[in-house]
Amino acid sequence: MSNQIQLQQRIRHIAEELEKGVSNAEITAACSSLWNISDRTIRTYISLAKDLVMGKLKQMDAVIEAVRGSVIAEEAEQNLRSNIELESKLVSIIEGKLEVEKIVNKPGGTTEVQSKPTPSHVLKAIDIIWKRRGVYKQNIPEEKTKELRLPNIVINSEKDKQLIEQIFKLP
Repeated sequence: MSNQIQLQQRIRHIAEELEKGVSNAEITAACSSLWNISDRTIRTYISLAKDLVMGKLKQMDAVIEAVRGSVIAEEAEQNLRSNIELESKLVSIIEGKLEVEKIVNKPGGTTEVQSKPTPSHVLKAIDIIWKRRGVYKQNIPEEKTKELRLPNIVINSEKDKQLIEQIFKLP
């Protein structure tokens, strides 16, 4: 029983040394004189200790991945929540429900006045919502827009073809 405990202690000691960055040769030299055992036995202990260290690293990686996943999920939820809150505020501006406090300076002092959104505020809110939803056209190169503007024309004869070419050559 004590041999098993002693073996586990030695392997843990070597694992700690490996985690500190001590080389295999240094561990072999130190432990062979400390425990009075052969280099081959120490190499076996080192192999077992490496397995132990790798197991710890895998556990740490699993914990890191779990934490990373929860952080990403929290960020996504917070981003989604803030996007929904922003959209809600923009809609309330468009519907005229959001009241804004304006500070008006008068000769007798300042007063706070509750006011509804102005038409320019409503248009800006609509513009922001449309941009966020990708309603606006994407930037299309000018060559492509020329192609898009050309109508589909059915050409029945050579004379029609020449006439159409003349029309498109006009400035």
